[in-house]
Amino acid sequence: MELEQLYEKLKRVEAMLEKAALNTKEVLTVEEAAQYLGLTRGHVHNRLIGGKKPVLKSFQPGGGKRYIRRDDLIDYMLQNGTTTVGEAKLTNLKKAI
Repeated sequence: MELEQLYEKLKRVEAMLEKAALNTKEVLTVEEAAQYLGLTRGHVHNRLIGGKKPVLKSFQPGGGKRYIRRDDLIDYMLQNGTTTVGEAKLTNLKKAI
């Protein structure tokens, strides 16, 4: 196996581990929420938690980074018929809870 192929496989494994770690966190940053939903950070910030009518609740302890509860993301996805790649997994996860 060439070094370049090995490096690409390592990058894929790393991405999978990062994504799996999001399933264990109760609270996510905007960046993590975007990755979890399969959306851009800007979309999550501007359309879901920002603006005059935010769709998701978020909080900013001490005025720093903004956070969103993972359960709120799951509820949002289920209520809005989202079509992200992880939708089936989230539906099963919600049913298990």
